[in-house]
Amino acid sequence: MIYKVLLVKVDVGPQGHPHVGYAVGCPALPGCWAQGDTEHEALINIQYAISEYLSVRDTLILGDERDVEIPTVPQPVPQRIADWEAGVRKTLRVLPKG
Repeated sequence: MIYKVLLVKVDVGPQGHPHVGYAVGCPALPGCWAQGDTEHEALINIQYAISEYLSVRDTLILGDERDVEIPTVPQPVPQRIADWEAGVRKTLRVLPKG
């Protein structure tokens, strides 16, 4: 598959020191960025970054599929919610409005 990338020339390095390099991102994959000292290096690095991004995404989507048994609830759900809310009120400090 072909992904469009955005290549940006950067002339400021870490802590404001002058440094020429390139940053490259793939807008179709949020957070997928790479960099390099040359355009060629940045483009090679984004290919690797895209490959790793897709690998992780596929692992997270596919995951380790398992069957999970849902136990029956011994008490009515509204009572459990009321108990939970009472516990939250005891542990959280309520700030006044305004």
